[in-house]
Amino acid sequence: MITGMTDNAGNEVVLTKLMTSKFPLVVILTEMASQLKEKNMDLNLEWVPRGQNEAADALTNGNFQGFDPSLRVNVVVKDLPFRILPEMMRVADDLYAKVREAKSEKEGLTKNEKIAKKIKPEERLRARDPW
Repeated sequence: MITGMTDNAGNEVVLTKLMTSKFPLVVILTEMASQLKEKNMDLNLEWVPRGQNEAADALTNGNFQGFDPSLRVNVVVKDLPFRILPEMMRVADDLYAKVREAKSEKEGLTKNEKIAKKIKPEERLRARDPW
């Protein structure tokens, strides 16, 4: 068991439930869950009021004055041993490109063409293949 602290109460809830639909948080959460499972570890994330977390805030804002530079760990993100994050981001990028393309195609249609393209209730997946 390892303990972490956050000044965002939402992070604590997301980690406790292991659920979110927000992007890219869902990708980060999935990677973290995968890493923790691989190492047979649990992360106990606790909320701390922002005023009690001033050192972390300083780092986030690029203020390193209170920190010993010899303790700094230089990280090259592309060299980190991610398990699933790069593939999930690739799939997400493909998905969002398709969504943007579909939206731009839809914007070029007339109102009647948009109505004609709308999926009829009987053609929706829940009607065609429920459970």
